Amino acid sequence: MDQIILELKNVCKQFANAAALSNVSLVLKRGEIHALLGENGAGKTTLMKVLTGAVPMDSGEIYIDGKRVTISSPADAQKLGISMVYQDFALFPHLTVAENIFIGNKPMIKGSVDLINWRALFCKAKALLEQLGFPIDPRAIVEDLSMPKRQMVEIARALAQQPRILIMDEPTSALAEQEIMQLFSVLKNIVSQRGASIIYVTHRLEEIWMIADSVSVMRDGTLISTEAVDVADPDSLIFQMIGKDVKDKYPKLPIKKGAEVFRVKDLSVKDQLSDISFVLHEGEILGIAGFLGSGRSTLAKALFGAESISTGEIFIDQQKVRISSPKEAIENGIALLSEDRLEQGLFPYMSISANMVAANLHQFTKDLMINKHKEDKLANMYIKKLGIKTPKSREAVSKLSSGNQQKVLIAKWMLAKARVFILDEPTRGLDIGSKVEVYNLMNELARNGSGIIMISPELPELLGMCDRLLVLHKGRIAKELLRHEASQELVFRYASGK
Repeated sequence: MDQIILELKNVCKQFANAAALSNVSLVLKRGEIHALLGENGAGKTTLMKVLTGAVPMDSGEIYIDGKRVTISSPADAQKLGISMVYQDFALFPHLTVAENIFIGNKPMIKGSVDLINWRALFCKAKALLEQLGFPIDPRAIVEDLSMPKRQMVEIARALAQQPRILIMDEPTSALAEQEIMQLFSVLKNIVSQRGASIIYVTHRLEEIWMIADSVSVMRDGTLISTEAVDVADPDSLIFQMIGKDVKDKYPKLPIKKGAEVFRVKDLSVKDQLSDISFVLHEGEILGIAGFLGSGRSTLAKALFGAESISTGEIFIDQQKVRISSPKEAIENGIALLSEDRLEQGLFPYMSISANMVAANLHQFTKDLMINKHKEDKLANMYIKKLGIKTPKSREAVSKLSSGNQQKVLIAKWMLAKARVFILDEPTRGLDIGSKVEVYNLMNELARNGSGIIMISPELPELLGMCDRLLVLHKGRIAKELLRHEASQELVFRYASGK
């Protein structure tokens, strides 16, 4: 019993008429990394929010070191040594990296009026970031950082609290392979040197054998199983997660390549991209690979007019076009699914139907009035067509699972009649079943004649779904690889500049 640091007993939580958690019991041992698997909506994040005091449980018991505790707020959890890295970043975008890391715990100069010790703040943040191997300026403003670097700030903030119990919700969702291995090294050191325990929530099945000691599976708000990782079977875990077998994780269809639909010639972005040239055809999925800082997301934004291009030309149907703003990109049939769907792609507190028509509003507007009947009719058609799980078209997008939010984004661009889809990390934060649904939608778009640019830090999905790969290194195309010749080893070599 003295090995157990945390025990949850029969935890229940109800939202409206749906049971989010049903009698969930979980044990975490000292010095253990315990993986938690499950589909979107399985209850994993809700369970962790109960543990951190962000969501109150309806019934159940929580024990730490064998003593029953009450966690009514995040402050209660922090006092008990519990800290969490959230999947959807909880950062203050207008503050510096250092301020975010030590929010609520800044070093102060005591006096008649306490003042922040800015020098100590930036020194402490710099030391922590260097210790973790995160290449980030502590004085940088968070909103200016890339998604992977924001993820690193989230992790640094949690570790700055020196927690006894660290909860990580999809911590690698925005990281490339190199950064993931670096993070795993950090986590193993935390366990071995500080004696901390970690609950590691993930959709990436392959990660659990790299980092975890044990694994639990949740489905529909209940705990299905718990077992040691060294005896766990991948196919069995997938079946437990989704209740069915997944025969093909990357269901790529053999689609005949059509005419040229998109061409980029000698494109450069000051200090970020240099001499990028490629062609995209109808029915083709072109992958973009590269490590953090290689320019993947900058390229996506530049093609969509959200990043200023220094030099270069863009052609659609072999006709030169001007793309200096997202508006011009949309008018030319270019769509962007951003890596941060909630901040840059959707209006989370607006309805599904309102989000779907957002890029094509003029078709639903007359005399400054939106035709809600037409909006709902088309939204319901796409809800059915894409299999979006929701009780109604006017449900707020924020209430949907990550997979269904991504489907709403795809529907928005289908309604806008886009022909070039730029998908920046389209499966970020999605479970295996939801990923396969997105891959099938990509197949459908390609079969209908669209050209797709897929950007991802996950090499297996790029290799599994793309016809060609462009490997970026320091803002340049290091290599173009055809599907039959690409491998993880080759991509890694060129992404490393070797």
